Amino acid sequence: MPLSALARRTRGAAFLLCAVSAIACSDDDPTGPVGGDEIRTLTVDASAGWAFVDLENNAVVSVDEPTSSDAWDIAFNATSVMLNGGAAGPGNVSAACDCGSFTLEDVEELTPESELPRFEAATATTIPAASEFVMDELQPAIAEWYSGAPGAAATANTARTFILRRSEPTQYAKVRVTGITGATADSPGEVLLDYAVQPAAGGEFGSAQTRTVTVGAATEYVDIFGGGGGDAASWDLSFDGWTVRVNGGVSGSGVAAVALDEPFADVNTTTAATIPAGIYAGDQYAGIFAEHPWHVYSGPPLHQVYPTFDVYYVKRDDVVYKLQVTSYYDAAGQARHITFRSARL
Repeated sequence: MPLSALARRTRGAAFLLCAVSAIACSDDDPTGPVGGDEIRTLTVDASAGWAFVDLENNAVVSVDEPTSSDAWDIAFNATSVMLNGGAAGPGNVSAACDCGSFTLEDVEELTPESELPRFEAATATTIPAASEFVMDELQPAIAEWYSGAPGAAATANTARTFILRRSEPTQYAKVRVTGITGATADSPGEVLLDYAVQPAAGGEFGSAQTRTVTVGAATEYVDIFGGGGGDAASWDLSFDGWTVRVNGGVSGSGVAAVALDEPFADVNTTTAATIPAGIYAGDQYAGIFAEHPWHVYSGPPLHQVYPTFDVYYVKRDDVVYKLQVTSYYDAAGQARHITFRSARL
């Protein structure tokens, strides 16, 4: 069903609040709802946490509790994207994408001008089938830590090293899973971790430590930075069955992670500090934007983020917008300033 009159009034009020607060600005200073086929652009400051966007009014809106708010459609946090639907919110927002698979060489020379035809080619006749639209589910920052399907045959992915980043003050740790024993379809059983922590004063990682986490029906917590123990009040990682959460993003505050397919022994604090803060991610709710990311990350030495210029179809009830991210940087070169264009189909 279309948005109710009450919902539209609520979202319109949120837009006015945004305009008065000057939370963000679009390139063409929108003053009303997006018209059919009218291309709008918006630059979103996603450097300090989630920035929530109302696509109808092409504006950033203030949201206190995203999981219960109807005022937003899509949100950005560094390179992460979240939709107001499914596990993430009550807005019934879903998305689909006729996306490609890109390498760095494919995208580093693309520009908003060169890829405008891809955006213009998306019309009401190219909207994917309803079955292709998906809503957001939990996307943990710690993923692919085991190989195979959950169950007795699963094995530890020892080649994947996770760097944890704690802020205020910045401190790093590295973690990998080296063994799984007694696993079932519901639980990995005993999980053996290797980890090393940078001293709070800085410097290189300390000596590698090991810890066995016994995962059963209850959630198990691990305080990596505090020495390996942990409970619901003090934790960095938690194991809930085969799902590992970090205490950051939608699961908590203060810890983010990035995965490197590099040997544990080779990862040092210089590696950790060189990776831009925006590449570290907390847990998030995501769907099509996680399956088909809007960007390619160059890695060292440049650590640049390049948009793929894929065109996404974002649907709220029976209204569909097309959306294309065109930049991760503002005019001054500051990262986490997302510019995208959109139009209602």
